[in-house]
Amino acid sequence: MQINGMKAGDEYFTPHFNAYHKWLQYQTYDVTELLREGDNRVEVSLGNGLYKSRFGFDGHSKELYGNEFALCARFG
Repeated sequence: MQINGMKAGDEYFTPHFNAYHKWLQYQTYDVTELLREGDNRVEVSLGNGLYKSRFGFDGHSKELYGNEFALCARFG
């Protein structure tokens, strides 16, 4: 996630390993220092990761947990 062109947090490829059938990880960021008066721009990149990737070596594997990208964000 970037706010006004600056990266929020210091991690990459979050949420790392996640057994979606058992728990769901989430990240929180203090973005106070990235905000400015007036309008702010928030950008988020989503990728296949473990949730939406295809795993296996048989060539017939499908999405392990799901097949849609999703983002839940709260500001304020």
